[in-house]
Amino acid sequence: VPHPFEHLPSEPPITLQVGSRRFPVEELFLEDLISGAGPQGAKLPADVSEEAEYATAEVFPSLSGKLVIPRVWRAMEKLFVKLIPAVAEAGSTVLVFIPGFADLSRLHSKLYWSLPNVGTLAADVAPLRPEQIEEMSDAALDELEEFGSVGSSAVARSMRPSRAPEPALAEEEGEVASSQVGGRPTGYRLFALHSQVPNEDQEQVLKPPEPGVCHVVIATTIAESSLTLPDVVGVIDFGVHRMQVMDKTRLGLATLESQWCAHPALKQRMGRAGRTRPGWCIRLVPRPFFEQDMPSVEEPEIRRTPLAKLYLQAKGISDGMKKLVTAD
Repeated sequence: VPHPFEHLPSEPPITLQVGSRRFPVEELFLEDLISGAGPQGAKLPADVSEEAEYATAEVFPSLSGKLVIPRVWRAMEKLFVKLIPAVAEAGSTVLVFIPGFADLSRLHSKLYWSLPNVGTLAADVAPLRPEQIEEMSDAALDELEEFGSVGSSAVARSMRPSRAPEPALAEEEGEVASSQVGGRPTGYRLFALHSQVPNEDQEQVLKPPEPGVCHVVIATTIAESSLTLPDVVGVIDFGVHRMQVMDKTRLGLATLESQWCAHPALKQRMGRAGRTRPGWCIRLVPRPFFEQDMPSVEEPEIRRTPLAKLYLQAKGISDGMKKLVTAD
């Protein structure tokens, strides 16, 4: 059989390199927020610096990973709510990474009821107020994500994408929406991305921000690589994710646990910004903790999850193929 490329000349092949252009992404840590340094040389308000100093002392007293539980602490939530209006830009998207549905529910509710001129919800169901969310345990909220449906769950239904803010509201406040990118936004549009989001809602988040409006997308790991959002100028990363691990108290069973992200995942998250213009990434951890205590690599899944389920799935596929073969 003749070789398909034997007719080509024998000269050395030409090497083609297909690269990808990325704009620079500025990396900021809690120490930068304490000093008042914001993205791209901006100066942060004093209350943000004070909140960052308090949160750092509260959560990272000794900068030891063995003493810091991987979770979204309430002190960090307060800092986050103050940080969003300080770094948001008109015509851009801020992407926020959180570990689970319970954290997403709380942050979405706090932002909706604290930010000025947030667009009305597409579902016409206002989110639960923060005090109502606090009355529900994290386990109950996570159960809604795993077993509830968007149609029947009040929490999930209230987190559907909001509409764009009405321009008239901004004008009443003495602000005029700019058609240019940058500057203080005159309104916000909130999105929550999690496993219960229907396809039509995911399509909404892929639309570019309206003039004068800043999109704030609160997401779990679904936004690390599954979706590429438009006009992402900044990323706020809590540095925590939920992973399936073996339950050491009940052999053979798996459970979801919150863990500190490994450096490759953190780099992947930061890479969501800088696609169309220079961006920034704020990591809500101290720099020494990031460099010394957060894992450098992620433990392979085969070492942290029980294999019984995988074996049964493989056996089911094998038995099904055998039946097809014998049927012929």
